[in-house]
Amino acid sequence: MVPGHYRHGLQVLKIQKTFQMSEIKKATKRLIDSVWTVTYKLLENGKVEILGYNREDREGYEKEGKLPMCRILEEEKGRIAKELLLMPYESHTFCNESNCTERYVIENQKNIFSYS
Repeated sequence: MVPGHYRHGLQVLKIQKTFQMSEIKKATKRLIDSVWTVTYKLLENGKVEILGYNREDREGYEKEGKLPMCRILEEEKGRIAKELLLMPYESHTFCNESNCTERYVIENQKNIFSYS
């Protein structure tokens, strides 16, 4: 799949970029009583650079309902982060491959826990 695009049914739709390149953004993923926050930057090649991923980011807890929801897809072996999925916040749901509205290949792929 082309970076910056996502699959919807049989059609591949282009994601519209609503923010400037190099702007630092955040998204969250709730796991029970923890909020994991990913800090990222959209690159000009349609990929993202992950700047941080942890559950100690106060802003993630305070603004969880205002930030997009995320999921990081990983390789099974080595827990290497491959793609970042995003969707607008929705209570009582999770971001996944079937409901994400944005999907990006991660430029700086490494172990999921090494982005702290």
